[in-house]
Amino acid sequence: MKKNNKYIVWGTGVMGRIAMNFLGKKNIIAFIDENICYQGMEYEGIKVISFEQYCNELKGADVFIVISPKDTYSIEEMINKEKLTNYVKLQDILY
Repeated sequence: MKKNNKYIVWGTGVMGRIAMNFLGKKNIIAFIDENICYQGMEYEGIKVISFEQYCNELKGADVFIVISPKDTYSIEEMINKEKLTNYVKLQDILY
């Protein structure tokens, strides 16, 4: 993965911030967060969307979804259910 790719980061917590700092803020086009309180807001000036919104509006876009170690299994289940292959685990790119 190259640092000049475009990414959607899953989660707006500590690991989301780590992913943003590692990948570069200018390369993040959105955050996915399942907490409805954050959806429609901005995190670090970047829009926060739901996974459903991603599927409806951005599925098929030339971006990678970066998922954090928190709840990896359940997130992967959701992604695999949509037959998406454009994702990577944060821990796999950090280490």
